[in-house]
Amino acid sequence: MTNAPHHESAPFLPGIGVPGRFFSKGLLARFPSLAVLFVVELIVISIWLDTSALDGKGGLTEAVGYFGPHTLQSLIVLAAVLLAFGYPKAKSKLLAIGERLVELPIAWHFLAAHGAAMLAFAFLSSILFAQAPLAGTRLVAGTPLVLAWLAAGLCGIAAGVSTFFPLKIVRELMEVAGSAWVYAAAAAAATPAFVIASKRLWQPAATLTFDLVNLLLGPFVGKVISNPATKTIGTQKFAIEIAPDCSGLEGVGLMLIFSVLWLWFFRRDYKFPRALLLVPAGVVVIFLVNALRISALIFIGNAGGAAVALGGFHSQAGWIAFNGVAIGLASLANRVPWLSSGRKPAAAIDRVETHPDAYLARF
Repeated sequence: MTNAPHHESAPFLPGIGVPGRFFSKGLLARFPSLAVLFVVELIVISIWLDTSALDGKGGLTEAVGYFGPHTLQSLIVLAAVLLAFGYPKAKSKLLAIGERLVELPIAWHFLAAHGAAMLAFAFLSSILFAQAPLAGTRLVAGTPLVLAWLAAGLCGIAAGVSTFFPLKIVRELMEVAGSAWVYAAAAAAATPAFVIASKRLWQPAATLTFDLVNLLLGPFVGKVISNPATKTIGTQKFAIEIAPDCSGLEGVGLMLIFSVLWLWFFRRDYKFPRALLLVPAGVVVIFLVNALRISALIFIGNAGGAAVALGGFHSQAGWIAFNGVAIGLASLANRVPWLSSGRKPAAAIDRVETHPDAYLARF
């Protein structure tokens, strides 16, 4: 008689190491679907709306225009830190959640509710971003409109999430993150302050970014049009001005916060002090990626996609690049023996043995 079959635990690496069964079909299908839905809508919104249109309107309306970009930065950091810190240590729970998700259907009625909420959001946006402030009534007229606009957006987000993940599953996914919520919240709160404090470095950083973009465009563009005084660079068909806030320092700040928190959270998985080299490495990589992003933006505009380049790509490529660099750097660092301690955490799934008696007994 042969030995009874058993299920080996999935291979497990410290930090962001992903075993073969990290995602079941449920999570593997639903997370990308939700991400695609939100990213496409966010790109459309970014091309269509410009928060600078809210300048000078006063009250809550102007506050949305000022704090909107900082809120987006904080949400990006919150999501990246939460994903990288919370879920690598909860693989077995994620597998169980995913198995249950396979049996649950997509909530199409919530998708319809999401569509209705986004239509309301679009209608309110057309009013909010185009209306002229009424003399003496800017605060009274603007505040209810902004509150309704925010409510429509939040309802759209909630309905979109509920389409793929029932409320009970959402609660479980939030719980498995554990103490990572503390790190993620702290990083998200610190991000705007760091970005604002770094404004003094924006001008020299913008100059360095300008030089890098000029260097990257040279081999691929016949004639680069550049003006160092105004930081204008591009081609005869399409050119942009590299403003100080496009210098890449925002990404540097986000990466600095992420890498420091990452090394602290997974300090047992790395060899110190050599692991500290990950901090400047991440900063350099994200700065270079920002120069690549601007170069790609010029290539897209030069090819005839000026609206795409200045709209969705300009707004969304930055946070997509940050998430890619952050997760990629963390994943790569765990596979470098010179940096990784080689510590193996407990297996994600306990060994399960099946006794042959159950098959020999009568039904």
